[in-house]
Formats: sequence, structure tokens, C-alpha cells
Amino acid sequence: MENKIIQSYDFKKENAYQSFLDNRTVNMLEIRLAQCISLNDKLIDVSEVKDIDRWVSREMKVVLDNLFNIGLDVSDLSRTVVVHTLRHTLLSHLGLNNANVFLIKQISNHSSTSMVERYVKLNSNSGRDEILNLWN
Repeated sequence: MENKIIQSYDFKKENAYQSFLDNRTVNMLEIRLAQCISLNDKLIDVSEVKDIDRWVSREMKVVLDNLFNIGLDVSDLSRTVVVHTLRHTLLSHLGLNNANVFLIKQISNHSSTSMVERYVKLNSNSGRDEILNLWN
């Protein structure tokens, strides 16, 4: 917790990588961990789960549907919020805040910067400060 790092696993690429946690997420995890009776307690008990990916996807779908997808037609996929929407939003915000493309590639565990380009969107003021401060 003190380093604000979590080990993530990319099931598609079958490799592990580090992700970073913001203060708010660390605080929420610390509250949950304080509720645990022993270090052997789990944040989520998945002992009966055979396919963890599918289980997490189903559980998250319920949460996201209740938070964001109320009243949407099931076939309205362009407006439906899914787990990947959150990833896309995070990476887009990093791009809008001038994060380096190579840094976004590392954070997202993408294999190439061309994959990152679909997430990085520029706002109308992108580049203004860089040009104004170019020779300062």
C-alpha cells in the first residue's frame, strides 16, 4: 500500500505487470483491509469460482449496469459502459493531461504505441502551452 503499486495480470497476453493506485483507491482498500479479521482473509472470496475472468466480468457488469446503464436498450452498445470503458477513460485522461505515449503504453501494457494512439485524444488547447513556451 505504501508504494501504491498493485500487481496486475493481462489474461490476453498472459503476463504480469505493475499498475499504480491513486490515493483514493488506496484509502478504499485500506478501509476494506481493516475489516479483515486476519491476513488470510480475502477481499473477495472466490474459492468456489472456476473461471475467475468470467466471474469478475459478470460481477462488474451488474455494478456498471446499476451505476451507468439504467434505461439503456441492451442493443445500444455504443453507450453501454463496460469494464473496458473505464480503461479507455483512464488512458484518454492520461493523454489529455499530456502523459507521454510511451508512459501510457507501459501503464496499459500495450505491445505498441500504435495501440495507444486509439486512446490518446487531444483537446482543443493541446499544444498551446508547448508552443507559447517553446523558446522561454
